[in-house]
Parts: sequence; C-alpha cells; structure tokens
Amino acid sequence: MADLSKLREGAIILDPAAGVGGFILETLISENGLQDNFSFESGKSTQKIRLIGIDVDPHTHILAKSNALIHLAEEVRDPKVTIESL
Repeated sequence: MADLSKLREGAIILDPAAGVGGFILETLISENGLQDNFSFESGKSTQKIRLIGIDVDPHTHILAKSNALIHLAEEVRDPKVTIESL
C-alpha cells in the first residue's frame, strides 16, 4: 500500500495507531519491504528510512518492543547487534 520502494533515504514512516507495531514491523519482512533498512555497527543502529509508531495507549509500547524483538531475532545472533541498538 505504501510503495516502499519509492521512498528516498531519510524518509519517515509514521503509524499513528501503532498498537503492537505490526504495520511498521511488516516492512521488515515483506517481500517488497525494507529488509535492508537497518544496519548495526559498534553497538549502534542506523536506518535508511525512519519508522515511527505511536499509540494512545501508553502501555502498548511494551508489546510493540516485544514484537520488534521477535521480528529482529535473527539480527541478535550477530555480535555487532546489541539490545540497546535494537
């Protein structure tokens, strides 16, 4: 729906009703998504396209963070990736 391939580096994707982060996290695993959007170096992460999710429920961020760790589980195997960088 967002045609991610046409976004320029430095673009921002905002999900104003993020809930558990599914819409944003789907971009990381989708065939036409942003699989190479993140890179990790020296314990820090960089993003080509910034992904931001907010929600009216102040406690939902806990579930969104957990969901992100599940989606990024393979990245954690790399010694350059730290929990702080995720």
